[in-house]
Amino acid sequence: MKWDIAPRIRLDIVGFEGLNCAGERHMVNIHAVGGRQGNLPSTIKSMAISGLPGVRVILMSAGPDVPLDQQTWRCIRLMAKKNFRNKEGTPTVRIPDLDFYDEPDARRSDTELQSSYEQVNSMTESRDWTFGRSGKRPMKGNVAFIRVEPDEPPKVAAPEAAEGIAPAGAHEAEAAPAEAAPVAEAAPMVEAAPVVEAAPSEVKAEAPKAEAAGAALPVSDSSPGSSTTARAPRKKK
Repeated sequence: MKWDIAPRIRLDIVGFEGLNCAGERHMVNIHAVGGRQGNLPSTIKSMAISGLPGVRVILMSAGPDVPLDQQTWRCIRLMAKKNFRNKEGTPTVRIPDLDFYDEPDARRSDTELQSSYEQVNSMTESRDWTFGRSGKRPMKGNVAFIRVEPDEPPKVAAPEAAEGIAPAGAHEAEAAPAEAAPVAEAAPMVEAAPVVEAAPSEVKAEAPKAEAAGAALPVSDSSPGSSTTARAPRKKK
């Protein structure tokens, strides 16, 4: 069996030479610091994979030198919501039959409702936890190459792109930004003459209020109709 393992991946793979994870078993430990312990024979028919989500395992019947559309291949992805916990508490998926689809926690392949895994032409066409292409040769018993690498799920188009609007920044590299027209400088404003502060107004003392009505006015010494000029005394006859 030939392998292609990306660095910094921790994974355990158990291959079985019988269906439904039965028969002779072969264990492979892949360490994050690099290196692999154990190997799998090409005659495996079922398997179980344990590891953290974010990793995918690709089985090929020919190898990387042959295009995917000309060979049988199957991708198994470790996803957060598509697994079960084994006795050690590690996320795990089972493949009871390498040529048919079953749920990731299935112990046995359902022979009454057997269906193939999703058929695609490339690694970017599916979001399911397992997919691939069934060629002329079956997958079980003919695994010649295994690739282990970080999972790269297909990218989802942004909402604006789906509506026909280019996403932000999509054309920044294609067209240079237009230069803004120069803005004419405003003429200097004429300084306003200083405002002279008004002198504080003198507060006039409030005139005394007129005396209440009925108050006595000053009386003249002379009686009414009298003149202020003194008269000469009359002579006696």
